[in-house]
Amino acid sequence: MNKFWTVVSHTYTSKIKARSFIISTLIMVIVLGVIVNFDKITSAFSDSDHKKIAVIDNSNENIYSALKQQVDSTSNKVSISSFEGSEAAAKKAVANDEYEGYLIISTQADGSLAGTYKASKITDNDTIKAIQQSLQQVKVMQATQQLGLSSDQVADVFTPVSFEKVALDKHAKTEKEINQASGLVYVVNLIIYISILSFGTMIAMEIATEKASRVMEIIISSVSPVTQMLGKIIGIALLGITQYIVIFGVTYGVASVFGKSSSADSIVGYVKNVPISLMLYAILFFLIGYFLFSTLFATIGSLVSRVEDINQAVAPITFLAVATFLVSVFGLNSPESPVITVMSFVPFFTPIVMFLRVGILDIPLWQVVTGIVINVAVIFLLIFIGMRVYKGGVLMYGTNSVWRSLKGAIRLTKEN
Repeated sequence: MNKFWTVVSHTYTSKIKARSFIISTLIMVIVLGVIVNFDKITSAFSDSDHKKIAVIDNSNENIYSALKQQVDSTSNKVSISSFEGSEAAAKKAVANDEYEGYLIISTQADGSLAGTYKASKITDNDTIKAIQQSLQQVKVMQATQQLGLSSDQVADVFTPVSFEKVALDKHAKTEKEINQASGLVYVVNLIIYISILSFGTMIAMEIATEKASRVMEIIISSVSPVTQMLGKIIGIALLGITQYIVIFGVTYGVASVFGKSSSADSIVGYVKNVPISLMLYAILFFLIGYFLFSTLFATIGSLVSRVEDINQAVAPITFLAVATFLVSVFGLNSPESPVITVMSFVPFFTPIVMFLRVGILDIPLWQVVTGIVINVAVIFLLIFIGMRVYKGGVLMYGTNSVWRSLKGAIRLTKEN
């Protein structure tokens, strides 16, 4: 047991001190910090000045006053002013930075309003949207006046229809619970997917590096294959837990020090409303998914003689991980699909797909237990196979294919 914890400790300490780990953790902290405080950052860099827009009214009716009233009441970033000169003069004024752009209002053959907005660049979507929506409102007001409709009648026309979704099954989840669960399911599945690829590749790289440096020949003589393999898997798992604690802890600390933002408040409020049972399922399926894939990565890593060949060797496992995530994305829209139901029991797909069904649907407990038992059994089977491959694989060197190395490793294990 002491040897096992020695392998765990060595794997953990060597990786946590690595420059790549520190840099990647720092990048993720920065990214999450930006997301949580996105509204503060955008407001700090936003232009507080009004965007001045010149208006050339060529319509049959003078609608400038109505348009100005509408713009002033709906936008605090845009202001318009009537321009009495020609379009050429307006274009020159824009070139001299007197205006952000100019709007030409005209009347079409059918009597409806039309607008043409011209500016040096048309990438300022907020300004364009504000002008377009205001002009649309003016058009609506003109049409309602011609029809003799009151403002209350117009409001009734544009009031959204009342639509409610009610589940007849008393055990079914409400719309609010489904929406909350869908967000959590997507985030957790994304974390599982990223963790599988990043930490799995890290395990394979760790084993291949020790094998390439011939250190493995010394280690394998004093530590059993299963102890070494599981020690590295557990060590990388602890490393991942440490990374997530640092990332989310620092992000929360930054948000607390610099004050809360609406983004942070929304995230905290969302998490507080998530059921504890769903959070426990998230942790359970995360661990199952990690051990399933990490065992495969460790086995493949023992068969590779050069670190440069790792990415090519683990490509099939990577494709499998991508497939599980794509199935979960499809399942978010059709969680009751027979394909999703079947895939939730298939090893490697269960951690992501079954968690999706647990989060969104009200499925029988026996289905969850069955999926967990199947995948735990597969984990032990992979550990058994990996142990037999690992012992011979770490002592094999050459440029053979993974399949040939696999057969050679099993044969070498039997001989020893």
